[in-house]
Amino acid sequence: MNYENRYESSQTETFFSNNNTSNVQCISSSFTVIQNKMESSTEKDRLINPVSNHASYSVSKSTSDSDLESSTTGTVKGLTVFTCAMFIIAEMAGSGILALPKAVAEAGWTGAGLLVFCCFLSLYCGIILGKCWMLIRERNPRYKGHVRDPYPIIGSEAFGKTGKIVVEFCVLVTLIGVCVVFLLLSSQQISSLINTNIGSFTPKTEFRLWVLICGFVLLPFTWLATPKDIWPFAVAASSCTMLACILIVIRTSMHIYQHGAQVVNDKTEVTAKSLFTAFGTIAFSFGGATLFPTFQTDMKVPSKFPYAALLSFIGVLTMYIPVSVLPYIAFGSKVDDDILTTLKNLPGNGKAFVTTAEAAITFHLLFTFVITINPISQQIEEYLKLKHEFGIKRIMVRTSVVILCIVIAEAIPSFGAILSFVGGSTVTMMAFILPCFFYLRLKENVPFYIKVLHVEIICVAIFFGIAAMYSAATHFTNPFKS
Repeated sequence: MNYENRYESSQTETFFSNNNTSNVQCISSSFTVIQNKMESSTEKDRLINPVSNHASYSVSKSTSDSDLESSTTGTVKGLTVFTCAMFIIAEMAGSGILALPKAVAEAGWTGAGLLVFCCFLSLYCGIILGKCWMLIRERNPRYKGHVRDPYPIIGSEAFGKTGKIVVEFCVLVTLIGVCVVFLLLSSQQISSLINTNIGSFTPKTEFRLWVLICGFVLLPFTWLATPKDIWPFAVAASSCTMLACILIVIRTSMHIYQHGAQVVNDKTEVTAKSLFTAFGTIAFSFGGATLFPTFQTDMKVPSKFPYAALLSFIGVLTMYIPVSVLPYIAFGSKVDDDILTTLKNLPGNGKAFVTTAEAAITFHLLFTFVITINPISQQIEEYLKLKHEFGIKRIMVRTSVVILCIVIAEAIPSFGAILSFVGGSTVTMMAFILPCFFYLRLKENVPFYIKVLHVEIICVAIFFGIAAMYSAATHFTNPFKS
C-alpha cells in the first residue's frame, strides 16, 4: 500500500509539472498493473485458506496487529485469550470438582500433592502441544485458519499415518468417555434435584430415563459448527463451576466449624492401589489437552495460546485445591464418589447451599457436554470428507455420536470407574505422553535437558497410567444390579 501511494504521488507530480496527457495513460496503466497484482495475491490467499473466503482482505490504516495476524494465521472472529481460557476451564473443571474429594480422601495428603504436581505438569505439556501446532502452521500455510482436526494433524506431521491413527483413537475414546461421564453426572444431579417418582418407575429406571432425556434435549445444540460458535456455553459453564465450588467450600467449612476436623485415625490408609486410582481421577480432571489444539486453532491470535492456558490453569487450581482438601479435613475417608452426595446427607443447616450447588453443576455438565462432543463430531466429519456446512449429513453424524454416548451411559453407569479408567489410559496419553513425543519429533535442535525432562515425563506417565487403568478396572460394577 505504501508503494502504491508513493507511486501515485510521483506520477501526479510529474503530471502537473509536464502537463502532458501521456502521463495520464501512464498512471492508468500503472494502476491497472497494481490492481491485477493485488487481485492475484488475494486469489492465492483464498486458495491457500479456502475456509476464510468470507473474510475481508482489505486492510485499512487503523487495522490492529492482532487483526492482521487473525486474517493470515488465525480466525478473524475467533476466540480471545479470555474466551479461550473460559473454554479450557469449562472443559476441565466440571466432573473434577465432584470426584477430586474422593481421590484426595483415598490418597491422603499425598493426593493433594499429586493434584498440584499434575496441574503444573498438564500446563507444561499443554503449552508444549500448542508449540507443536504453531510449528506445523509455520511450515505449512494450508493449516492457517480453521482446521477441524488439529491434534490428529500434529500426530500425522510427527509420525505419519501411524501417529494420526493413534491420536484419532485416543481423542475419540477420551472425549466419548468424558461425554458419557457428563451425561451420567447431569442425570444423577437432575434426578436428585427433582426427587419425584415418574409413574411406577423404580429409581434405577428413572435414572436411565433421565440419561435419555438429557441426551436428546442437548442434541440440537451439538449441531453447531465449531467452538467459536458456542462460546456462550463455555462462559456459562465456567461461571456455574465457580459458583458450585464456592458453595461446596462454604458448606464444608460450616461442617468443620460446627463439628471440627476429622481425627487422623479415621483418615484413609494410603495404599498403592488407592494412590494409582487417585492418579487416574486427577489426570482426568486435568485432561483438557485433548481439546487444546481445537481451541487454539479457533483463536484470533493462536500464538497467544500459552497465556490462555496459564490463565485457565490458575483458575482451575484455585477451585480444585479448596474443594478437594477441605472435604478430606472434614470427613476423612467418608467421602462419596460425588461430593455433593456427601454434603446432601449432612444434618443441620446448609441444604440450600448444596441444592444451589447441585443446580449449578448440573447446568455446567449440560453446557460442557455440548463443548466436549464438538471435536468428536468435527473429527468424524473430516474423516468422512463432509463439507464444513450445516446440512442433513452433519445432523446425521452428530446425532449418531450423541446416541452412542447415551448407549454407553446406559450400559456402564458407574461414572467413577469410567472417569478413573479413561484418566489413566487415553487422557494420560493425550495430556502427558504424546505432547512430549511430538515436540521432540517436530522441534529441531532441542536442548539436552529438555530431552531428558520429556523422557522422564513420558516414563512416569506410562507407569502411573498403566497402574491407574488396572486399579480402575477392579472397580467396574453395575449399580443397577445392587
